Amino acid sequence: MSEFTMTITIKPIPCMLVGCAQNKPGSPGILVPGVQAHVVHHNGSLAGPNEQGELLVRGDSAVLGYKGNDKATREMFVDGWVRTGDQMRIDED
Repeated sequence: MSEFTMTITIKPIPCMLVGCAQNKPGSPGILVPGVQAHVVHHNGSLAGPNEQGELLVRGDSAVLGYKGNDKATREMFVDGWVRTGDQMRIDED
């Protein structure tokens, strides 16, 4: 994802976060500090735990838009959130 200038998730390692985070098979990991994420349905409403939707992210390392391409900027950047196009779900834990 080129719209973010750094990593947005990391895989937890043993002893990380004093046991609060575990390396779960199939998981992309946990968000790095300063990054927020949520999953939305096609209609833009927030998906609940274990519901699939599109991953949206935001943080200080996100770009502001595409230079000279207002149409692409409007499509990919919504209310400060970057639309990744990635389909996923967030577990309850």
